Amino acid sequence: MPKKILTAILTLVLLQNVSHAAPRSDVEDILETTQESDGNTKKVDLDEENISLSVPKPPKTKKRRAVYYPFTQSISPRLGSLVKLDEFKQKPTGAFEYLIGFNYLLYSIRSPHYEIGADLVSNAEGHLNIAKRWIIAERSGFRPFYKAGVLLRMVGNEGFATFANIKNYMACGSVGIEDYFKAPLSLRLELELAVGTERNYLLLVFGYSWAW
Repeated sequence: MPKKILTAILTLVLLQNVSHAAPRSDVEDILETTQESDGNTKKVDLDEENISLSVPKPPKTKKRRAVYYPFTQSISPRLGSLVKLDEFKQKPTGAFEYLIGFNYLLYSIRSPHYEIGADLVSNAEGHLNIAKRWIIAERSGFRPFYKAGVLLRMVGNEGFATFANIKNYMACGSVGIEDYFKAPLSLRLELELAVGTERNYLLLVFGYSWAW
């Protein structure tokens, strides 16, 4: 009988010591967060899940340098291509011509400005044009613009009669951009449409603007 009582006392003492044992530090260090899965909570190792809690830095963006454009008039040499839209469907390769010319922007403090110009075309013709031009943000370095005016076809075999031929006059409009490169130069790109009673032209020209 005393032997059974002694065994029972030893068993109770051992169970009590086990229940008060310190937790394993090697397990608790890696269990840093919890996540829900099927209604049960379990420990997740952040290193094994490859989860970063740091806030990412915003990407660096290059800011465009502010430029003030002080000029009030300019001359713009240009080179480009002319497409005869009426002939494009019948003979696409023969509908293209090349042109070289210039535009002069008359003095004005603010928009709208008047612009006149002349072109020589590879089909032995020429153009004279006058237009009214509106510049968006005209004192900044990047200056989009649009304009509307009249274009006159100069036909060589007509001589001075080309001015009297109403069929040679065409309404024209264009959109373009000028980007300030280095004083006093700006790069220029322009798309222009000219519509007449007999012909319709599409012009794509580029060049530079020399201002003062």
